[in-house]
Amino acid sequence: HTGDVGKAVYASYADPIFAEVSLSTDFVPPETSHSVSSEQIYGTTLGSSTKSLNQGTFTAFLNDGVTDPLVVLKDETLWFRFYPDKYKAAHLLAQGKLGIARTFPAGDNLQAACTVSADSAAVEVEA
Repeated sequence: HTGDVGKAVYASYADPIFAEVSLSTDFVPPETSHSVSSEQIYGTTLGSSTKSLNQGTFTAFLNDGVTDPLVVLKDETLWFRFYPDKYKAAHLLAQGKLGIARTFPAGDNLQAACTVSADSAAVEVEA
């Protein structure tokens, strides 16, 4: 601002576009875990705790393992929204880099073990 004259402010935004990964299983959100360590010293015990952020994971079943929309997005930072009950609005929301490890078994379904490398834990959204 200069005196009483306001300064123009410009902003841009984008709404994420979510696509369903319909053939998937075993979603584990990125969350924090805690560990405790202690050291016995004369007359007492010294303790400390640490917190670490774990990767999120899920398994996706693929069509050909090369041109699948999920495979094309590997190494991208994406938003992940998971509904524990698809008939309710409550869900988990996380953002992280998608990693995939594909397996091409003979005579079985192609699949990818997917990881979500996040900077923060997933959040619970109740509405």
